Amino acid sequence: MSNVGKNYEVGYKRPPKEYQFKTGQSGNPNGRPKLVKDFQSDLREEMEEIITLKESGKSKSMTKQRALIKRVVTGALNGQAASIKLAIALLKSLPVEEDISEELDVDDLQILEDYIKRRNSDDR
Repeated sequence: MSNVGKNYEVGYKRPPKEYQFKTGQSGNPNGRPKLVKDFQSDLREEMEEIITLKESGKSKSMTKQRALIKRVVTGALNGQAASIKLAIALLKSLPVEEDISEELDVDDLQILEDYIKRRNSDDR
C-alpha cells in the first residue's frame, strides 16, 4: 500500500484511495439511459411540427395539427360523410364552457344545466 492513505480512515462510504474514482472520471460514463417515449408524447411532437402548404395559391406555414383540422373541416363542408362524423365527434369532445352564467337569466341557465346533465348521462 502507498503512503497516500496513512491518515485516511477506510470504512462505510469511504473506499481506499486507490479504488476511488480519479479526478474527472465519472462513475457512470454512459450516463442515465434515455426515456422511452410513449405514444401520446410521440403523437404530440409529430402534430407540433411545422409544415408548409399552399392555400389559395399562397404558401403558408402551420402545424400538422392545424393542417389536419383544416382538412377535416373542409371535407365536412364538402359533404364527405367520414369528415362530418369526425368533425362532430371532435366538437363533442371539446369541454363545455361553464362561465356563461353572467349573460343568461335564471330560466335559461336552468335549461342549459339540465341539458348538460342529460348529455353527460347519455355519454356514459
